[in-house]
Amino acid sequence: MENSLSMEDRINYDKKQIIKGLQNLGFTLNDSKVYFSLLTLGKSNPAKISEISGVDRPRVYDSLKRLKAKKFIEEEPTKRAPKYKAKPPKYVFNNLRSNYNQKISLTKDLERKLDNYKVPIVEPSVWSITGQTNINRAIDRLITKANKRISILLTPDISGRIKTRFYKLVQSLVNRKKKNILLDIEIAFAVTERHEKLIQNMFQENLVVYSWSSGTIPPFGLFLSENSFILTISVEMKPMPIFGFGITMENATPEIMVGFHNLIQYNFSQLCKKQVWFDKTSLL
Repeated sequence: MENSLSMEDRINYDKKQIIKGLQNLGFTLNDSKVYFSLLTLGKSNPAKISEISGVDRPRVYDSLKRLKAKKFIEEEPTKRAPKYKAKPPKYVFNNLRSNYNQKISLTKDLERKLDNYKVPIVEPSVWSITGQTNINRAIDRLITKANKRISILLTPDISGRIKTRFYKLVQSLVNRKKKNILLDIEIAFAVTERHEKLIQNMFQENLVVYSWSSGTIPPFGLFLSENSFILTISVEMKPMPIFGFGITMENATPEIMVGFHNLIQYNFSQLCKKQVWFDKTSLL
């Protein structure tokens, strides 16, 4: 695909890959755009940086402050209207590698020390949950505690409420991904055009989004982390089913979780289609 791109498209493609790469190294989206823009501009002022990066000027100042604190950019030593310059990538990445190496050494040292302590065995706990409020609390708890993966088959009674519960759920997933870029997050729901802004936000953080096939209503809701699950079922069939009852388990063993992981992957592959992106008028 890359070989068939025009020169302009190739440049835009490379730019997007660079921005994503910087985010994966811990840069915020705005910080990535500002740093990349400064590399292409050389020494420049916030107004020009905002124009080139597409970041609002107030947010540009925020990014410049963070990048300066991390010593990724330099600021002119003048009191009025200073200009800024990006430090070379070699310097920035050497610093990042040095920090990562220090953290790796620290984890090894702590692992050796903590091995001397007995870690209490936490038994799996399972209980039933009834009512939307309790189910929502269980979902929030699962998302907060996940460290490796979050997989969700989302029921329409939640995804249909764009401005309430669903919006909060998406923001929670996005925030968890920002805090832990190694956390794999995938979610399936009945995608429509009104979800466009939310999905774009999810794509920016590398969340995987699936859509239930047209006319399909999921027979259950399923929420998984690496060691917890929530299974919800419908209790009412109004114009749209209400999934108000379920069971949940925390601290499940890998042997318990394997069947649920297979179940959710089967649903992803058989009943859903992965969304690629939105164009300006419709879903691709």
